[in-house]
Parts: sequence; C-alpha cells; structure tokens
Amino acid sequence: MPRPELLIAQASAATSRSAWDEAARLWKSVRLQLPDERGAYFEHANALIRLEQIDDAEATFAAGMKRFPDDPWLAIHHGWMAMHRADWAEASRRWGAIRDRFPDQPAAYYEGGLALREAGRLDEADAVLAAGMTLFPGNIEVFRHYALNANRRGDRAEAQRRWQELSSRFPNDESGKASLERARSDACIERSQAFIKAGQFDTAEATLAEGMRRLPDDPQLAIHHSWMAMRRADWAEASRRWGAIRDRFPDQPAAYYEGGLTLRDAGRLDEADAVLAAGVRLFPRHNEMLRHYALNADRRRSWAEALARWEDLCRLFPEDEFGASNLQRCAYEARFDLLTTGGDVASSGRKGRDAPNGPALNGRDGDAEPSKLLMGFEGLGSNCEFGFVQRHFGAEPLSLFRWSATTAGMLRSALDLKLEGIGDVAHTTISHYHSGELILADTRFFTDMHTHVHRTAVDLDAFLPEMCQKLRFLRKRMLKTLEEGEKIFLRASLDFSEQDATGLLGSLQRYAENRLLCVCDANQNHPSGTVEQLTSDLAIGYVKLEDPPFSRPIDFAGWLDVCRKAHAAFGQARNPLLPTSRSRDVV
Repeated sequence: MPRPELLIAQASAATSRSAWDEAARLWKSVRLQLPDERGAYFEHANALIRLEQIDDAEATFAAGMKRFPDDPWLAIHHGWMAMHRADWAEASRRWGAIRDRFPDQPAAYYEGGLALREAGRLDEADAVLAAGMTLFPGNIEVFRHYALNANRRGDRAEAQRRWQELSSRFPNDESGKASLERARSDACIERSQAFIKAGQFDTAEATLAEGMRRLPDDPQLAIHHSWMAMRRADWAEASRRWGAIRDRFPDQPAAYYEGGLTLRDAGRLDEADAVLAAGVRLFPRHNEMLRHYALNADRRRSWAEALARWEDLCRLFPEDEFGASNLQRCAYEARFDLLTTGGDVASSGRKGRDAPNGPALNGRDGDAEPSKLLMGFEGLGSNCEFGFVQRHFGAEPLSLFRWSATTAGMLRSALDLKLEGIGDVAHTTISHYHSGELILADTRFFTDMHTHVHRTAVDLDAFLPEMCQKLRFLRKRMLKTLEEGEKIFLRASLDFSEQDATGLLGSLQRYAENRLLCVCDANQNHPSGTVEQLTSDLAIGYVKLEDPPFSRPIDFAGWLDVCRKAHAAFGQARNPLLPTSRSRDVV
C-alpha cells in the first residue's frame, strides 16, 4: 500500500491527465486510507461526474456531508447534484436546508432561487432572491437571478427595472449592461404589441422607431419595425427596411428570409432570389431560409429549380412535414404543366436541375398502399379537404374538381351537360384571394378553382388562356374517368341528404356504372371511420370534417379508414354472386 502522500500525488496526477477511471479509483483509495481528507470527497465526486456516474458522485458528496457536517461546500455541491438531475423539487429542498444551516452562503440564495424558478414556483423564488439581495448587496449573482426571475414571468417592465438596478450597482458588468439593453428592447416591443392589439398601428410603429433611436444596436427592434411595414403590405418600404437590417446586422437570418418574402410579394422575384441565395450561403442549415428559397422558385414556376430546392430542404430536414408536402406538391405542379403543354412526363427524367419530373412519394410511413388506394378515388369538389388527404398519403391525381368548390346542384348540372363549356374563355373569370393566389371561376356552373399561382408571378392576360387550356385538359380527363367507371367518386358535405346522394349518383351513372361515396360529418351515432352502404353503388362515410375549412387539423386517420372500408365494400358489392338490392350494411 503506497504511503498516503504518494497516493494523493498519484491521484492528483491522474486528475491532471484527465484519466478519470484511474483518478476515481485512486481518490476512493485516498478516502478509505484518509477518511478525514475532505478534499478527497470533492476530487472523487468530480472524477465520477466526468465518468457520468452521477448516482455514485451524489453518494460521495452525501458521505462527505455526514463526515463533515459543518462544511458548506459539500452541502452546496450536494445541492448542485440535484440540479444536475433537473430534480427541481429536491434541489429546492436542499438549498432551503443550506440556507437554514449556512445562512452566510450567497449560493444558497441565488441557486435556490434558480431551482424554484425552474420548478415554476416564481413567487417563492422572488422571496428567496429578495432576501439574498438584502443579505448580500455586493453579490451580483443574486441580483442577476432576481432580474432573470422577472424575465421568466414575462413582466418586461419589472425586468427592465431590475436590470437597471443591477447595472447601477455593478456598472462594470458587461453582461448586466447587455441584459438591461435586452430588457429595454423587450419592454419597447411589448408596448408596441399592446398598441397593435388595440388597433393603434401608427402608435405601435412610432414606439418601435423611438426604440430604435434609443437602442440603435438592437436588431430585434429593427426586425419588429420591418414587420410593421409588412403588416401594412407596404412591400417597397418593407424591402427597404429589411435591406437596411442586412447592412447593419448581417448575422440576422430574418433579414434574409423575411426580406426575400417581401421582395417576392412585391413581384421582384429576381431580387428575392439573390437575397435568399445570399441567406442560404450564410445560413446553409436554416430551415426557414431554405423554405423561402424553395418557395421563390415555386413563385417563378421554375419547377426544376423548385424541386431541387425542396429536395435540398428534405435531405437536411427529413422530418419536416412542410418540406415533404411541398416537394410532393411541386412535383404535382410540374407534372401538370408538362402534361397540359404537351410535355412527356414519362420520358422527361430528372437530369440534375433541368427536367422537372417529381418523385412518386409514398405514404408518410413508407407505406405505398394508402397512396395506391386513394388514387382510386375521384373527388367531386365541395372543398379541397379530400385533395389534401390525398396529398398527405402521397396520392397526386390530376383531377378537375380536386381543388374546386361548387354546390351539389351545380355539380349535377355540370355532369348532366357533360361538363360542356368548362375551359371556355367566355365562361371563365379570374380573381385573387387576399393572400394573392389567383382563383378561376366558371360562371356557368359557379365553380371556383385554386390555381396555386400568385398574382405577381404571371402576366394575367396570358395566364387566363393558359389556365383555360388546363381546364379543357382536365375536362377531357374527367369525362374519360366517368366513362370508364373504374374509380370511386367522392363528395363531402356537412349537410348531405339521401336525396342529394341518390340524385348525384344518378348523374354519375349517365356515363357508366359509377359508384359514389358521400362523406358526412361524424357524430355520436356514426363515429369517424364508419361506412354505411346503402346500395351496391352508394355508400355514406363519416369523418370529422372541418367546419369552417382549415379551422382544425384534418382527420387523416378517419379519411383513410373510410376510404379503405368503402373500397372493400364496393368491391364486395360488385361481386356478381351477391345481391345488389338496397341494404344498410354498416362497417
């Protein structure tokens, strides 16, 4: 057995070399040979922490506290161990015991306040920290945590007051000065948001402008000031402000992606692309930047480039649903453009960034079956919800009514007249939503259709004939689908009656022995996923429908369940060995 002084030297050397296994073994030996060597408890526990043997380290500090009950630092380290485990309740208890046993230890107050804050016990944290400031007026950490507690409360005015007090007491503390600046900035932003909620937009903007004058080095004030111009849809001024932020604060990602968005909505697509490309170079793994970079190519309708950009985003962020959905949508738009302009999608291929032929995406869990199943349904345009269901599961049919809305009566009229006149310029008008998306309207059948194209992206005089050509293409495709009788037609409505359903089925069966699935809102008697078969060619399904549209998440599971059951029921009903008389089979 080496002499105690030699053993301590060997243990110290192992610690110096960061040889933690050896250090833990040697310091344990020191503790056993020299139980009154209190430093050995600290060193042994430190080596165990480095080895991530947290329970053993905590037991070591507890043993030290038992051996040396009057040593505050062993108790303090024991308190830190509970914080290391994020056990805020136990940490709060330990710091309270330290305050009782060692009231002259500042750490018992500021660390105790931190533990209470993390436990969500903000009033208790404030009381402990206020007591600490009285006892230790020269300890900056107590004042810092007192101010941080106001930050956690979200009380920006009180936070500013506390940071001001810290800065006055400790004028040489740079971090305190920076926190005071942030608190002043936060308070200014909070005042501006209160004015916005009250509808006093000019006052809100003036408040931010004054804040920028007082705090010219604060980027958040400038960012909020730029958002005010965007709120007014003053794209020229917003673009100018974002440009100034890029010059003054080039490390702020928002100056690039928000600046690119502003230029895009102003129709300055080349400038937007240049700004976003610079942003991507500076922040190559910034999700929002990559999104706007891809969206700008979308706005240009440069499908090859857009597909490549969405693919870049999905490669970096494979769990990003927004990116995956937009990659799929972009592939759909590219295919639609190619087909309606005479392109050959099948042979176009993907050659780098030159040939926009989108990938055939499967279901979200790598299951191709939902995609194949949903391609067998043809939506009949009450709204776009079923179109989004198809997209969610990787099905992208080119369909006349997929992104359209019309009444059941007008739909029947269109079907009875063989969709005559759809795509004629004389019956088609163009308008736009508040978002800027262009909308087609068929004035004969009162049908509105999404174009997914922004009004700044196209020449409207040329766009209407182009879209009419696409409508004629979709009309021809729809007539073929109706005459083939292979797909299951689907119409969703909150207020379907059996009479509506049988009437619509009659219009569909003018073409072939078509089948119809009417989808209604789920209720207590018909939970989501229920399918009720009325005849061999007609069924009613129940799903939690959105009312109004996009007011809540789509019930994707319910939709898929209904489509699976309806597909199985119709397949069985078409069996020539089974009767086709009216029945009410619930599945």
